[in-house]
Amino acid sequence: MKERGGPVTAGFVRVPALLFVAMVILCCPALAHGAGLQDGTAGEASLAQAGDQGSDLWISMRNESRTFKSGLSPAEEKLPTELVQVVRDGQEHGPAMTTRAAPPAAAFVPALPRTSTAHTDDGTFQVYVYVWLNEGVPTDVVDPYGEVTDRDEERYVAAAWVRTDRLGDLASLEDVRRIESVTPPAVYAGSVASESDVILKTAAVRKETGYGGEGMKVGIVSDSADQWREAVASGDLPPTVQILYDIDGIDEGTAMLEVVHDTAPGADLFFHSGWTNKLTFVTAISALVGAGCDVICDDIGWFDEPYFEDGYVASYVHEVVENEDLVYISAAGNDALGHYEGPFRDDGRGYHLFSEGSNLIRAVVEPPAEGMQTMPLQIFLQWDEPWGSASSDYDLFLVTREGNRFVEIANSSQVQDGDDVPMEEIAVEYFGDEPGVVYLSVALQDGEPCTLEIFILTGGFFDDQAATPEGAIFGHPAVPGVVAVGAVRADDPTEIEIFSSEGPATVTRPELEVRPKPDICGVDRTRISGVGEFGNTFFGTSAAAPAVAGVVATVWGINRDTSPAGVRKVLYETAVDLGEPGWDPVYGHGRADALSMFDALAAPPANLSLSFVPTSAEVRAGEEMEVDLVIDRTPAALLEYHITANLSDPAVGEITGVSFPGWVQHEEHTALPDDTVRINATGQPPRSQPDGVALCTLTVRGDAAGTTAVTADPDSRVIGPGEGEYVLEVAPGCITVMSAPIRPFPRPDGGTYPLPTDPDGDGLYEDVNGDSVLTMEDVTLYAGNLRFIRDRQPLEAFDFDKNGRIGFSDVNTLYSMVQR
Repeated sequence: MKERGGPVTAGFVRVPALLFVAMVILCCPALAHGAGLQDGTAGEASLAQAGDQGSDLWISMRNESRTFKSGLSPAEEKLPTELVQVVRDGQEHGPAMTTRAAPPAAAFVPALPRTSTAHTDDGTFQVYVYVWLNEGVPTDVVDPYGEVTDRDEERYVAAAWVRTDRLGDLASLEDVRRIESVTPPAVYAGSVASESDVILKTAAVRKETGYGGEGMKVGIVSDSADQWREAVASGDLPPTVQILYDIDGIDEGTAMLEVVHDTAPGADLFFHSGWTNKLTFVTAISALVGAGCDVICDDIGWFDEPYFEDGYVASYVHEVVENEDLVYISAAGNDALGHYEGPFRDDGRGYHLFSEGSNLIRAVVEPPAEGMQTMPLQIFLQWDEPWGSASSDYDLFLVTREGNRFVEIANSSQVQDGDDVPMEEIAVEYFGDEPGVVYLSVALQDGEPCTLEIFILTGGFFDDQAATPEGAIFGHPAVPGVVAVGAVRADDPTEIEIFSSEGPATVTRPELEVRPKPDICGVDRTRISGVGEFGNTFFGTSAAAPAVAGVVATVWGINRDTSPAGVRKVLYETAVDLGEPGWDPVYGHGRADALSMFDALAAPPANLSLSFVPTSAEVRAGEEMEVDLVIDRTPAALLEYHITANLSDPAVGEITGVSFPGWVQHEEHTALPDDTVRINATGQPPRSQPDGVALCTLTVRGDAAGTTAVTADPDSRVIGPGEGEYVLEVAPGCITVMSAPIRPFPRPDGGTYPLPTDPDGDGLYEDVNGDSVLTMEDVTLYAGNLRFIRDRQPLEAFDFDKNGRIGFSDVNTLYSMVQR
């Protein structure tokens, strides 16, 4: 593994609007140090240790947090700290978001997430929340208290806009377990230019095979793709993109769609926004599964999901991976610079020692980017206890320095007493003009020492020796079977991006499991159209993940027989190994390589079974039936076939027509009716089905009683991408033509005579008028209805001269029979 170096001195942000700031710091080391981004921070942080001038603050913070908790009502215990203060004080922002009476530092203001607050038409403040209900309780109990936007009846949760003056009433319901702010997810993007199509070698596969993902469906889940039409107009997306649901956003979804289109230009593209809550995200995945997507790719991280076990989203994604015939790909995250994990160590005052002598960990906050008034900062603390059953009570504090003293900015002080989630969360807005410095502190109020895990995101990153880039992958990207994608630089595709989240991913419930994540690396710094003011280039694991989706769509489409698990296995085994030999927690298995993956799967094509369905059938002479030409599976997402179908006995029947399923794009056949037809077609067949997949349908007419085989000539063939030809094992069908039913002859008055009879049992129906007597009336009736006999009666029953056709010779023969 390559050395990662010492303390980081520059940060990578997670939203494109902040990229300019990050790039300036990266390119100007002097500016970074001038802004106070120090190489070493232990000395400064040690001011907070016991016995320092700031110790009074640590005592008061912890004590006031205890006092705050002891004054909570049962309903308030169900609310996070920030919502308790909103309900009590009716304030939207500012000091009300801390348990302390003193105002926070001027440059920082505690705040609810921007996407989780709004005003009603009458000006009343409302918040966007998850309402978690007791098992068996329908979500309609929430309806009287707010506007429900999403529901999950199976998991007893709703997302709703609730007026703050009704929030306490809602929390008072016995049916409500807890209420949480809807925290917007992180999207793992950024912006600088190269072509993953070349580096990951999907272009080489297209050159060798002529195939670019045709017939494969790739679904993207991100924030938005609302400017996709601009990308279509510029030629960066096909006009066939299907947008299932969208919102106004930063168009990261459009950027991801473009990356897939670059690497798999023939694939069908789908998009569903996953914002702004976890229920919408799950709905997005379900919709893409319903659309038949072969590959689903997302770049969304939910930091309020459990870190030490599989939560709501991860459990759902696990079900999809286990039960659906698809490959799920997810950005591993851009959190290597914003992660800390370690066991709680008491400093003697109930605070956690991040490093020897320091109960603080330092972080840097980017200033607002151009066009923005503030920079949002979010911090999440979790500890290793069961989700929903936490009994150890931790608090999270955010402080900064003002001159020689530390000042509390905000805290999160929820109660954990056995039926709560082990999480604290702080959200603030930063107003400074230069990078700001903040410190985090964690206090254990009651309970047992646990392993702690902290993420700082949006506009912040850790600048401290105590930070731990390893182990920063959690949630649904950490699910076994999900392809978690890290990012290597396009300008040096052997070098990991410094922000790319590292593994492994460790869960402790239901049992300890260390999961080898990330799985693979894609390439970021990819050229895109830049619609929606997103920027013309794109970096982050958000760019790398759709590039790998394009690799999978291309190679799997050529080898559709391979199972999803088989696809993942070959993807990993053929990757360009980077870092330590084999899998490692930085690069995973290495950089994806489409050409090596294709070569590994390019075994001699297996045989295909071609059968005629129904395999055995009966039809009356003069009537028609349909016969499907069916292959037992679809070995590739794009197929070309040339089949010569024929009837073994032309006297028994004829092929009168050929029809094709909707997936066939180009088709032709020789002229009909005939006993033989040559069929040529190309198309994108569906996935293999239990009963096989029909290539076309023959219409066959029975002409005369008898039996004929329907089969395919030896020159018939099916061809996949790259001229891969499949050997056909043909199973012929059998058609038995039955005599047509005897019909009564028509009377001149519009009625009918009685059914004709066969008086002597020789198979000829001489008694034409059905009166059981042979007379000249039978001859006259026969002679006057030759066309009716030809069209409506079985030939063999009225071919009296046995020459295989109906005519005046049969009239003369019948006359002779009557005369006898």
